[in-house]
Amino acid sequence: MARAEVITYKSKKVVHIDLSKAALTDIEQAIADASPLIYGGQDKSVLCWVNTEGTSMTMEVSDKLKSFTLKNKPYIKMTAISGMAGVQKVVLSSIIMLTKRDNLVLKNSRDEALDFLAGL
Repeated sequence: MARAEVITYKSKKVVHIDLSKAALTDIEQAIADASPLIYGGQDKSVLCWVNTEGTSMTMEVSDKLKSFTLKNKPYIKMTAISGMAGVQKVVLSSIIMLTKRDNLVLKNSRDEALDFLAGL
């Protein structure tokens, strides 16, 4: 099963990356699935929604996500992330700081994330 796809929400194309309940191998698969969807876009053009619900943030997962986030920075207009709690929020804060990404936002639900992206 693919862990990334392009969806249309309120006439906006959004790359959905499904990291829900993901182990390290699932994260690697999600990155592999999402990369061509993101890197094929123009600079600062891609809207992205990431669902992280139920995913454990280990050091390996954090490192993979930091690297991916840094590489896709030039292509992303905005990323909305839902499903984060506890340690995940700490990991997100470190990713934002290390990658200097100012286009990552945390939302409480799928609908809130997608509504936010559709409004851009």
